Amino acid sequence: MLLLVVITVWGLIIHRVFSAFNDDITEESPLISGTDKFQEHQVELNVSNGIDPFGLSSFPRRVNREQALQTSINDVEVSEPVLRSVSWPNIKLLGILNGEISQVVILSVDGQVHPFKARFSHVGIEVVEVVSDSVLLEFEDETKWYELE
Repeated sequence: MLLLVVITVWGLIIHRVFSAFNDDITEESPLISGTDKFQEHQVELNVSNGIDPFGLSSFPRRVNREQALQTSINDVEVSEPVLRSVSWPNIKLLGILNGEISQVVILSVDGQVHPFKARFSHVGIEVVEVVSDSVLLEFEDETKWYELE
C-alpha cells in the first residue's frame, strides 16, 4: 500500500516537472482557454509640447549631460518660507479656579478681565490645557504657555 502511494506521488511530481517545461498551452490551464484571442495594442503618449495630458503639472524639460554637469546646487533658487507673526494681545493669568465639574481661568486680556472655561474660546483666545499653575492658550493657530503671576 505504501509503495502505491510513493509511486503515485513521484508520478505527479514528474508530470508537473515535464508539463512545466512544455511550451504548449494545455487545456488544463485555468487562466487561458483555447477560445481566447489576444491582441497586442501599442499606445503612445505624445508629450512633445511639455504639458501634462491631465493638466496637473508640466513635464520637466530634457537636459543633456553637458548642461547637467554645468549646473550646480548654487544655481537653484530657493525661496525663504514666509513666517507670519501673530500679534498676541497683552495677556496675564490672574487665577485658576478648580470646581467640581470644570476649571475656570481668569485672564486679563488688554486690561479687561475675562473668565474662561477650559477648552472653550472667548475673544479669539482658547484655553487648551490647564495645569496647577499655568495654562496653554491658543490664539490664531499659535499656542503659548502662561504662568500665574
